[in-house]
Amino acid sequence: MMLLKSATFAAAIVAVTAIGIGAASAASSDDCIRAAEQANTAIKANQESPQISTARRAASDAQSFCASGMYDRGVARYAEVAKDLGQ
Repeated sequence: MMLLKSATFAAAIVAVTAIGIGAASAASSDDCIRAAEQANTAIKANQESPQISTARRAASDAQSFCASGMYDRGVARYAEVAKDLGQ
């Protein structure tokens, strides 16, 4: 369980770093897919978190952004899932 949380945290850091690069590379639908997988893993691993509802809302918002082609916003919102869950 701890390894899963560490891996999820590392993935979130990579996603946030990629967002920080910003203009150098815009997010794509593939980035949204990867971020969604990471967010879903974090949500599944933290079902008992007091922030689970907030994290689920963030993931839902992110999915909407990605579905609308706003990949940068979607990936950024997915990164908030890890933050909401304290990772």
